[in-house]
Amino acid sequence: MHLEGPKQTFVLLPECNRIIQVSFITSSETIYKQYRHERMVGHYAFDTPNLLVNDLELAKAIMIKDFDHFVDRRSVTLNTDNPINKVTLNMMTFLKGDKWKFARSTLSPLFTSGKLKSMTGFINKVSTQIVNTLRSIQHFCIHQWQELMECMYEM
Repeated sequence: MHLEGPKQTFVLLPECNRIIQVSFITSSETIYKQYRHERMVGHYAFDTPNLLVNDLELAKAIMIKDFDHFVDRRSVTLNTDNPINKVTLNMMTFLKGDKWKFARSTLSPLFTSGKLKSMTGFINKVSTQIVNTLRSIQHFCIHQWQELMECMYEM
């Protein structure tokens, strides 16, 4: 099967630093925009083949109907001495194999359409609280910055 997408390229050492600075999200967005009319796009992250799915119905099939065929995601290596990394590695997006299947089968019943509809009011309330908190922090930061600038000009 042939997939459209950028050709695999090998990076020369002087170019590595520039390429590493491009995040996965940025490179995926660039590829998505370039091939947005394709149902799916194959590309490489160095020597690892990746599949970017642009078609919503195909993405739904992969994530819902055929999820048991797509259990393992991108591997991430984190220092497990850091307690935050230990928690991160146990998030569902990083689990693999039987651990992922167990988490998926345990959590799936929590996200039925009826349960999500019943949570809408709560989600809206919490979202409003988050927005208000961020606005107050922003106002506080701007106010502190203005005071700092005034003090500097008085010197």
